Amino acid sequence: MSIKLGRLIGDESVLPPLQFGEVHACLSDSRNWLLSVVKELSKAHATQVFLSRDTHRLLKQVDANAPLTAYVGVAEWKYRSKMKQSDLFNLLDKMSQHADCIVFISQFSDPLIAHLLNDRETLLLLARWALNRNKLVWVAYLGDETTPLGRSWLRAHRMSFTSMHLMEEGRPFSVWTIMHWFVGDDLLQEEITLQRLSEEQGGGYLKVTPFESEGKPTFKRLAGSMVYAVSDAVKPTEIAPNHWQMLSHTARLEDAFKQGSNDTLIIHDSLTASRKQLIELVYRIRSNAGPFLKIIIREVDYRIRHHDERILVNAGATYVAPKPLSLDEIDSIIDCLPMWQFEGNLPELATLQQLFVPSEVEGYLAPPQFSQQVRRMTELANYQKVDIQLIVGVVATGIKADAILSRFAVRRQGDVCTAVGNTVYIFLFACEKSEVDRTLLQLLGFSSRNLFSREARFDSTFAIKEALDELLVIADAQGWRPPELVSSSPDSEQNDNQFEYFHPLPAPVARVRGDSNDA
Repeated sequence: MSIKLGRLIGDESVLPPLQFGEVHACLSDSRNWLLSVVKELSKAHATQVFLSRDTHRLLKQVDANAPLTAYVGVAEWKYRSKMKQSDLFNLLDKMSQHADCIVFISQFSDPLIAHLLNDRETLLLLARWALNRNKLVWVAYLGDETTPLGRSWLRAHRMSFTSMHLMEEGRPFSVWTIMHWFVGDDLLQEEITLQRLSEEQGGGYLKVTPFESEGKPTFKRLAGSMVYAVSDAVKPTEIAPNHWQMLSHTARLEDAFKQGSNDTLIIHDSLTASRKQLIELVYRIRSNAGPFLKIIIREVDYRIRHHDERILVNAGATYVAPKPLSLDEIDSIIDCLPMWQFEGNLPELATLQQLFVPSEVEGYLAPPQFSQQVRRMTELANYQKVDIQLIVGVVATGIKADAILSRFAVRRQGDVCTAVGNTVYIFLFACEKSEVDRTLLQLLGFSSRNLFSREARFDSTFAIKEALDELLVIADAQGWRPPELVSSSPDSEQNDNQFEYFHPLPAPVARVRGDSNDA
């Protein structure tokens, strides 16, 4: 079943038909327009109208001879201090048993309807309700789109509807602007304008402003706006918002969205996945889905450094959500992105790969390899204009260099270490000076002041190369041996305040003087 809305202007073929299971909306400053739409809906199908008493009184002023109740069922909203979503949908189920079309008519000043229809989750549930019950829903606001309330409502919710109409009763000519219209997953070109002809041109008819491209209608693939989250992006102790859809982490995400999708996808930053794999996944999703999909990367295991954030954004990511953000806070951010789209040209993947830190550069490296790879990453950092840090520390009394290297938790490619004698070298790629202490705490489990008796930090290219030259000289003169690494899993969130007054750490003692076993 469908309704030909084009009959309002005398040409059924001008606009697509209204299909049952859809939710459409209009914003108009004209009561005549709204009444005309309601009458057209009710000609062939039973229609139930919901509106406030004040709005009903306004409509009666222009519809005195043919009151609204003569051709549709009318239900007035009574004042209540609060109404829940469940109350709304229970009421809809009860009142729409014998109706095919549901119409909401409201003003921005109406406390009940305006509040419910200004909530993103309620509109999403309304769309599901209409689809599941095969009802046609029309949401009409009596107001002006140029007012602050009208502009903010359109900006926040226009894409929540199958179509959005702006109906203006102008003088001398009325204008009907269709901001968008979905046909299944297809989107007709936006800003379709219908305008009444002048009397000299014949009058009484609304002409379609051309919306063809080279004589052919333009279509873009654009799915409805939904939020999808990979299951691992939600921690076991968290509860995702009701309207989020969960995806298996094993699904091929690049094939899950149609070209032009306007959905939101939340991906987790897993400790077990390399940064290169994550960036390439984002790139494939953006290439397949187009510019409208919002791709949010959520930090789950540890912070993504700014250098990698830049590559992710260049690869097509919309936003990198910091680890402290809760799911509700991320959902609020999504509400601020309804009209977002990827503006830049997606570069070639090979261009992005030039920005990657080599995959073999992580953890412990022998001094010659350490020097070679740090020089290589220093050149890469100069090319990318990112900060680098080299920490040279002499281990404290009672601590072995091997113990520090064993505690070096590999968090990201580009963080490498080595040792010669009792001196440990740690290189951090894309790390700002202000972040060194926190990064070392994550890598080693303890802050450097509790592990080194003295240390030096270098952040300039020249100083780092000088330190590397000195490293090679010392390694050749003193020799070096592979460390005896033992398994260690320091807690990245560990706080070593308990060691504030023990610097350096005391050496381990096998026996205590006076022990009965000490002969």
